[in-house]
Amino acid sequence: MEVGQERSMDIEMEIADDGFLHPKANIRTDGDGNRLVIKARAALGKRVAPRIEFLGSNNTFILHEGAVIKAGHYRISGEGSKIEIGAGTTINGAYFLCDGGTTITLGHDCLLSYGIEFRTTDAHSILNRASGELLNPPADITIGDHCWIGKEVCILQGVTICDNVIVGTRALVTKSHDVPFSALAGVPARQVSENVEWHRRPPKREHLP
Repeated sequence: MEVGQERSMDIEMEIADDGFLHPKANIRTDGDGNRLVIKARAALGKRVAPRIEFLGSNNTFILHEGAVIKAGHYRISGEGSKIEIGAGTTINGAYFLCDGGTTITLGHDCLLSYGIEFRTTDAHSILNRASGELLNPPADITIGDHCWIGKEVCILQGVTICDNVIVGTRALVTKSHDVPFSALAGVPARQVSENVEWHRRPPKREHLP
């Protein structure tokens, strides 16, 4: 398979027989020991050719069984960074920036809309002028199972969201959240409801007003 018009060094690819990588996927790597893993029934670039950048060494991008990424830009940089997408999770379109040995982890059966951003780093430094302490270090992002992330949500470094959470459109998530079956919204995001759950199927007639 011919991919990666910008590729400057080799990348190890492990693609299951029934896995899918868009034939025009734009894959770039400028380091060694980088891996792209697409497991059974998983797809990377289901609708649009994605852009994947490995800017560093020993970085990993894993799609577990049945995970589907339809489009987006995924940048993994530094040393030992990792993006891991859980089984059955769907991403319609997103930008992931994973840097400095951090990890972005999505659980199984999540649903992500379009225009979403995940950033484990600010890509610049903020220092305490007196001590020189770094105030904004890179940090992992972890999303639990069966979470729904709405359109144009931004999730920043250090955030952990538990299972069964809805994040509303254009929310800015800066803090972790550990209340299952709840919804977040706003800038910055806060809990706006509880005892709610979502389903992939459209609303039934009896649920309509």
